[in-house]
Amino acid sequence: MAASYQAVSLDGVRCVPVIGHQRTLQLAWSADNANTALPGFLDIARQIARTSLVPGDLPLA
Repeated sequence: MAASYQAVSLDGVRCVPVIGHQRTLQLAWSADNANTALPGFLDIARQIARTSLVPGDLPLA
């Protein structure tokens, strides 16, 4: 989980690092979503993902 989420304190929940595992992020949105912020959000998400790709990852659409 992202470090920012680890700062959230929940009773009975403990964050434990997992060695040797890569995290993945998947986004989904409705094709008819007319929110004017969506294209900008997707552009930024793609830019961030491109800087995080490792060899063997699939290209982003």
